[in-house]
Amino acid sequence: MTTNFSLSNSAHYMKETWSDILRNHYNSDYPLLARRKARYDLQGVKDHVAVPLSPSGGSGGLVNGYLPEGSPDSGDQMEITAKDHVTMCFIERKAMKAAMTDRGSFERFTALPVKKTSESHNMIANILWHQDGTARFCKTKSSTAYISGGATAPVIEMDSTVFFERHLLKNQLFNLGNSGDTGVEDCLLKITSVDVTNKRVTFSRVSGSYDVSSSTNADGRYLYLQNMFKAAPQGLDSAAQMAIAGTGSLYTINYDSQNWSPLYEDFDGAPPSISMINKLMNKQMTRVPTECLPTFLMTSPEIIAILSDIKEGDKAWLMPRDGGLTREAGFGFAGISYTTPAGKNIPIVADPHCKKTRIWGVYDEVLYTHHMPDFGWWDEDGQVFMRVPQRPWFSGTYGGFYENVYSPQFLIIWDDLGIDV
Repeated sequence: MTTNFSLSNSAHYMKETWSDILRNHYNSDYPLLARRKARYDLQGVKDHVAVPLSPSGGSGGLVNGYLPEGSPDSGDQMEITAKDHVTMCFIERKAMKAAMTDRGSFERFTALPVKKTSESHNMIANILWHQDGTARFCKTKSSTAYISGGATAPVIEMDSTVFFERHLLKNQLFNLGNSGDTGVEDCLLKITSVDVTNKRVTFSRVSGSYDVSSSTNADGRYLYLQNMFKAAPQGLDSAAQMAIAGTGSLYTINYDSQNWSPLYEDFDGAPPSISMINKLMNKQMTRVPTECLPTFLMTSPEIIAILSDIKEGDKAWLMPRDGGLTREAGFGFAGISYTTPAGKNIPIVADPHCKKTRIWGVYDEVLYTHHMPDFGWWDEDGQVFMRVPQRPWFSGTYGGFYENVYSPQFLIIWDDLGIDV
């Protein structure tokens, strides 16, 4: 039966049909997204969360006939600032109109663009979890970065020390930082291909914007996710950078090697081993309560491959993932498990966006994403899909405002592990 179906009631059907599905997808695509707790409780642009940093004092005896002096616990306030992250969905007007006969046709038609929008949004959300809140995705070579292609299709060589091809996704658009990295040029670049071997990226440049093929215009510049210059949701790499530098701050709380920093060690290219994992897990037991040890280890596919092929003498510490552990940990990802020094089996999972030479030990009870309410499809004008001026398209906007939140002292970082073995 044909129903009275139109753009005005498609907004209701979009949210009714896809909101819960998208939210479940958003919460399960990657290990960090699966294990962090999504909250929709961020009121206002900024909020504060109290963090205990050390226990209270005041224990003692009564030998002198007096009660012990008291000493309150020390703590601080994390300042959380809502950041913007939205993903656009485009649909041709002709196709949209053809699907307007009834709700079933509309749902079948929108399934693919909704799926692709969700995949794109989740992929970027996960990459941002692995970054440092700046939205820097790469950096161009310091000199002679422009290779060929002219103004419209420039080929640019990247700095090999910060090149990570899995963060450079085809069709993603980037702004180019200015020479002083104090802002961005009037430039929008879309990735069309990535040459992993030579660390070169071919772009399509939006007409009329900054010409990267001229002189040294492309040299030594950061690529920022469009419209997100140094204003991305926070990521785990901020904690790593703070630990490496031995200074800095996170959520406006200053670095403290014991109470506000991850346990970090640089292994200088040595291949990953169980003894390395045991070493830092044992150290962490002296820093945090046993129940706050990592609940999972996360690393790159390259390191997972090495650990899976570890010598037989160490197999007691590593075992194939079993169904019970999968259910207990809440993961739907293939991996292996590790027996901690405390005797608990925890999963080791691969994340494609994790730095190739790094393992993270993560205590997921302190991983949160705090969203402002009404995160999802934007429909303030009464419709999800709006007509694009001067184009035969409709566009929809998915996402909103949020901040990723974690306590760095519960993280362990095994860094600079050798993978060329």
